[in-house]
Amino acid sequence: MSKRVYLDANAGAQLRSSVKVALETCFSVKNPSSVHFAGRAARSLVRDSRRKILSFLGFNPASSDQKLIFTSGGTEACNQLIFAFLGPRERLAQSKGHILTSAIEHPAMHEPFQQLAGLGWDVDFIPPEANGRVRVEDFLSQVRKDTCLVNLMSVNNESGVVQPIVELARDLRANGYQGAIVSDFVQALGKSDLLASDLLEAGVDAIAISSHKIGAPSGTGAIVMRQGSQSICRTFSPMLSGGVQEEGFRPGTENLFGILAFAAACEETKQEGEELRRRLKYLRDLLWSGLKDLPGIQRFGPAEEDYVTSNTLMLSFSGLRADDLVVAFDVHGIMCSTGSACVSGKQGVSHVPLAMGLSEERAREVLRLSVDWSTTEEEIRHALAVIRHIVESARADSDYQQFASASVSLSGRALTLS
Repeated sequence: MSKRVYLDANAGAQLRSSVKVALETCFSVKNPSSVHFAGRAARSLVRDSRRKILSFLGFNPASSDQKLIFTSGGTEACNQLIFAFLGPRERLAQSKGHILTSAIEHPAMHEPFQQLAGLGWDVDFIPPEANGRVRVEDFLSQVRKDTCLVNLMSVNNESGVVQPIVELARDLRANGYQGAIVSDFVQALGKSDLLASDLLEAGVDAIAISSHKIGAPSGTGAIVMRQGSQSICRTFSPMLSGGVQEEGFRPGTENLFGILAFAAACEETKQEGEELRRRLKYLRDLLWSGLKDLPGIQRFGPAEEDYVTSNTLMLSFSGLRADDLVVAFDVHGIMCSTGSACVSGKQGVSHVPLAMGLSEERAREVLRLSVDWSTTEEEIRHALAVIRHIVESARADSDYQQFASASVSLSGRALTLS
């Protein structure tokens, strides 16, 4: 069996050791909604976890200026960011309005906006520049009197590009915009200097976060919103009903295992702080430096280091389809992806490189390599040897169609790595 190297951290980070320890405490606690001692103990753990997560996000947990609502994950949280500010879902077909969003959002945001457009809502999808970053001016120029929701992700999940959500929110509020502003903050956690508190202070109403991007299990997410968002023009309407949990904002028994794990991962990531981002950047740069001399390679993203997260490489090898390479890499133990894990199992091409101006043919060549807290230098050097061998073998293959139609012809070859 080949040595396995995980380079798909943006799909989900490896489980942290602190999370495993935190989960052991769950076996002795019960339903947080119960009134007896065990229930009170569970509620106390949930409250403590909420404070830890808020602190990690840059907030003062003792303040009443923000509220954290636990969800089943990032997708639910992102969906809520949209529908909760537009009114009851059953009335969406009758209601109409103008929405501004980017053309590079995660499917958890992009697809609901497409559904709204199909219902008759006027939705403008603002494209980024060729480097993957949207321009604030492009958003501001499209704001109208009937604009009721503006959305821009904080960090793109495929390119790692940090988006100007703080600047956009400040400019919108300075120009008198009174509608809701929301942001998918999932990929920003622990990978950039951006803090969730920066967004809310700038005028963003609510953000979505997810636990498994920083080393906790999947299945837990959260919405963080400003208390001031409960205004007449920005009323948060929960999608679910049937209980009083989360102060009625998200009914249903809390996922205690997931919440404690999320808090533990936040604490450990916060403790590592800038040192973690420096190490991720070192490993990412080591990966790029070992690949950049390969013929036909192209890296996507801004030249400015501040505009890209510390852990992500979006690149392509001209003439080689990314899905073929992913299969070949995987056979030899290197795990990566062609884009969002939520759509990678589907046929077709990601909307993100297309929005960046790539042709469909070029977009099919785009790979995403991403590292996390567990990645080691030894793993990166091993991955480099494997990736270079496979790419060079594909280049040397006189019949590339054989490689493209059945990667087994290439991936079955024995590797001799120095």
